[in-house]
Amino acid sequence: MAAKPKKMGKLKSQHEAQRYMQKVQGWMSKTAMLFVLAIFLIHPLFIDSNLYFAITEAKQGFFLVCAILFFSAVFFFSLTVPGYYRRFTWKGLAQGVRVYEWPLIAYGLVMTVSTIFADSTKIAILGGSSRNEGLLMMLTYIGVCMLVGRHYKPKDWVLYVLCGTAALVAGYGLCQYYGADFLGLFPAEAGTQTGRGFTYFSTMSNRNVASTYFCLAFSISLVMFSHKTKKTHWAFLPLGLVLFYALLIGQTESGYVGLVMSIGMTFPFIVSTRQAAARFLLMIAGCLGMMWIESTVALTAPILSSYWAFVRPYLLPAVLALLAIAGVLYFVKLPSLPVKASRVAWYVLLVVLVIVFVSVLPQLAAVTGNPSFTQLSNILRGDLDDSFMSGRMMVWKRALSMVPDRLLFGYGPDNFSQSFNAVHHEAIYAAQHQVYDKLHNEYLQVLFDDGLLGLLSLLGFYGALIFAARKKLDNPMVLGLTVALLCHMAQAFFNFVSPFAHPVAWTLWGILGALLYQNGQKSGKREA
Repeated sequence: MAAKPKKMGKLKSQHEAQRYMQKVQGWMSKTAMLFVLAIFLIHPLFIDSNLYFAITEAKQGFFLVCAILFFSAVFFFSLTVPGYYRRFTWKGLAQGVRVYEWPLIAYGLVMTVSTIFADSTKIAILGGSSRNEGLLMMLTYIGVCMLVGRHYKPKDWVLYVLCGTAALVAGYGLCQYYGADFLGLFPAEAGTQTGRGFTYFSTMSNRNVASTYFCLAFSISLVMFSHKTKKTHWAFLPLGLVLFYALLIGQTESGYVGLVMSIGMTFPFIVSTRQAAARFLLMIAGCLGMMWIESTVALTAPILSSYWAFVRPYLLPAVLALLAIAGVLYFVKLPSLPVKASRVAWYVLLVVLVIVFVSVLPQLAAVTGNPSFTQLSNILRGDLDDSFMSGRMMVWKRALSMVPDRLLFGYGPDNFSQSFNAVHHEAIYAAQHQVYDKLHNEYLQVLFDDGLLGLLSLLGFYGALIFAARKKLDNPMVLGLTVALLCHMAQAFFNFVSPFAHPVAWTLWGILGALLYQNGQKSGKREA
């Protein structure tokens, strides 16, 4: 009889400990939610100056402050948990590491080793003054991704916040484009004006970087609008159209490439039901309608190259045809094909379409006059012209020639500008009259700065997320973030890491990790 109270007391103690642990997890979850809201809502709108680099540094500073507060809060809450010190053993550290976290850990370790042997250790640690890819900045991105992935409880309403803020930024950018900078945030500077306004977009400043941010939000808007039946999700339609119009006038072709590739790869999952297909076609019809408005109503638009003149006559008929098909799909019950068969059929068709596109590319370039088609056609023939991507091919080839000298660990995080220009500055400047501080290709940048091991680690992280997501694409949030990730990966061939869009991107990858491992949330099913 004497042992019973002791046993009950022990059970009571365990119950109290469990309740306290749940309370701590709740605090961490709320902290993660506050961080996500700060990055999705405040960070894109945060500015400090009218100067390009000052805007960059202001956003970088805001992100770092938010991340430090987030890390500190999680660490403080963790210290209150009994036995926390045990996590610092090798067994404790390795226990519970998720599949996608291993390549992130490897990436951080590789960058640390690369920093030790960097040409400039100071730059490798602290990074450049703007567009920072230094060790501390990149470890912050990794830490944010891992902590959000572990402590954030998925809520689909935060995607309204993300897309709404992005549409607000895009909307103000459109006002600037049409010469209505009514808040006076960005006075005209030499080389920043087009025929009808600014090529820079609101608080994002650089239209190429803005494209990365807008594509992330547009991808999510497209999927969420297609796969949700709640009336509130109709809000994603106008948000998506505003974002697309900003992408259109931004003339950033990497964004178009990223969207086409990501949508093409996930198309069978996006249109897996009649209603989803109808809503998808409605969004695409709206986007083509935006193209028709820009090319027909705004005839003074400077983007009206021969390419736009070529496609303009087909836009309105395409809009009407898509609307008609969407109406039939939505209101007429048609027999459905087996899911696996339809997916296989689509990917076979996709391969055929790629082959046809490649075969007619020279003729397409000649008819449309689009320089990107011409350059792509030349590349497919093996002609790697230095003029490709506004002269970036010249930089890419010379950077690749330096890679074998530091193959495994590279020249050090964010050391490209110093290491590359020490060798090739005169030749590049003589040919293009400019100095490159970035390679404008994330994969080549990582290969140059962090070596082959760094690049393999980063690709392993992306691959692990996609592999884990493949069986949960019935969840609209998982599908939307997967499309956004694929789009981001495609754009990365022509882009660079910056404090503009990448805090949002790394936070999104953390949310995707939280969804895949269901942080206290049941997997949502696709709504018809």
